[in-house]
This record gives sequence, structure tokens and C-alpha cells, in this order.
Amino acid sequence: MPSKARPVTPKPFKDSRIRREFEAVKERMEDRWNADADKVDRFIRACQSPIERQFVIDLVEEADGRLERAHTAAERPDGWSLTISSPFRLQRRLHTSPWLEVYPQRPILTPESDEKTYRQVDFFFEVCCDEAPAGINGRSCLRRFFVETEGEKYHSNPRERGRDHDRARKLRRIGVEPIRFTGSQVNSSKHHTAAEALRFAWDVGTKPIESGG
Repeated sequence: MPSKARPVTPKPFKDSRIRREFEAVKERMEDRWNADADKVDRFIRACQSPIERQFVIDLVEEADGRLERAHTAAERPDGWSLTISSPFRLQRRLHTSPWLEVYPQRPILTPESDEKTYRQVDFFFEVCCDEAPAGINGRSCLRRFFVETEGEKYHSNPRERGRDHDRARKLRRIGVEPIRFTGSQVNSSKHHTAAEALRFAWDVGTKPIESGG
């Protein structure tokens, strides 16, 4: 987990406001990021919707100098991802150096009865540590959760909401917690959705979670 990433092609910014905002963030942060700014640009353009792109722009700005890498599908078999190092206070508390991997549009394997089903989420967050007992892919996972950034129209559709809750219930069973933000929350500076997601990521204990899927 995660697995079976779909091929994604970066697309030009159609929303001029989002393009201008990313250019402003890139200008402020390029010298602070360890990640290649052009790869961050491609990562954002690979996101499917303006809301998702806005969320990632806020995320990479919030990560500041802890944004370590941006991977493209050509570089890694598990596709697109961002790597963010943990705050020093957490490293000191855990006596190790966890890091966060963020994957966009990830199908997550959920075993159901005798079948295996892949359920796609907007963003899959995985807090990893390589100094705890070996777990997924030779590393331990301290927390897994997913973030959904939902448009108001989608959010108000009863059928889609029912589907969404069913998917969340099945993902919880394998230790993947949901965080949901509406488009207005992502676009509002009052909600600080990226900061909230990072706070949730770093609020972890020392015990690795069990591998699911």
C-alpha cells in the first residue's frame, strides 16, 4: 500500500489565479526547498482538479525547508510523490527521523471478504520511519491517512456522500483515517487546511501500525 498508481500526465495551469499563486510561492520558497522546484511544478500540474492543485500549493509552502524531494512517475515505480521531513521536535521526542510521503490519486488495496478491491483517494499520506522494526517495503509506518478535497457540488450529492462514507469505513478497517476538506475550505485562508494535514501527520506515537492490504 499504496499500489497500482495510474499513469498521470502534467497539464498546463488553466486557472490563472492558481498559476500566479504557485509562481509567487515558488519565488519565495525555491531557495528554501531541498526539492527541485521544477519537479514540484510538475507534481502540482499532475493533480486532477484546481482544488487539489491549490491544496498542494499550500502544502509545499507550509512544508517550507522540510520539503525534501518531489518524485515523478518516471523516477519511481510507485509514481508521483512528495517527501517532507519531520519537525525537529518530533525527531527529538521519537529519537529517530520520520518522514512523510504524499501520493496523489492513489488506489488503496482493501481486502473485502474473498476479493481485493482498489479504492482511490485524492491524497494518501504515509508517515514512515526506517529505524523502527521493519514493516511495509522494509520500513515502518507510524501513520496512514488520506485527504479528500471535495467540490461543493460533489459534497452535496447524497449518492456520492453515501459512496464516500462506505469507502472511508473500509479504509478505516485497514488503518487509514480520512480527512476531508471542501473546496471553500481549501480556498479560504482562514482554514489552513495544509497546516491541519501536517499537524495530523506529525501527531504520531512510536509504535508502528500493522500492515494492511
